[in-house]
Amino acid sequence: MDWTYIDDVLVDLVENESSTFSNEVTQKPIEDGTVISDHINNQPTTFSLDIIITGEYGGTPEEKYERLLAIRDNREIISVIGALQVYENMAISEISLQKSSDNAKGYSGSITFQQVRYAKAETITVNIAPPKLNGENLADPEGESSEISTKDSENENVDQETIDNKSLANKLLEILRPGD
Repeated sequence: MDWTYIDDVLVDLVENESSTFSNEVTQKPIEDGTVISDHINNQPTTFSLDIIITGEYGGTPEEKYERLLAIRDNREIISVIGALQVYENMAISEISLQKSSDNAKGYSGSITFQQVRYAKAETITVNIAPPKLNGENLADPEGESSEISTKDSENENVDQETIDNKSLANKLLEILRPGD
């Protein structure tokens, strides 16, 4: 008998394991009305287990029930050992368990999981050369630095100097079109 584990919870019986591996194929219309597909994006894996918890193996039904709820409530990222494969980086997206006369000592129902993916953040520094016109550096008409700075769009604590700074594009327009 193959055992199914939801993190550290041994499932007594799995009636059904259903996995979904889907892709999003992007579609973009072009000028002549043709629709082209130029990218395929793997979507996170999802799967569900139809289970019965009897407490026959590895703990009481109440302990298993409480642990499954704790995994969900605490938003834990877990591994699930299923019959089809081992699923890594999974989160419980839905638990639907019921207690009935068919399983008076335990619970039955379904649990749905979704794979969690993490973005990798990277910071890079880009040096921008001063703009040139006819091969020569453009002078800053106000003697200010041509340095470009960015700020968090949600940051409301902006000093007056930042507000007064003009963008590089505006400075270039002033040089190229004086008197406007």
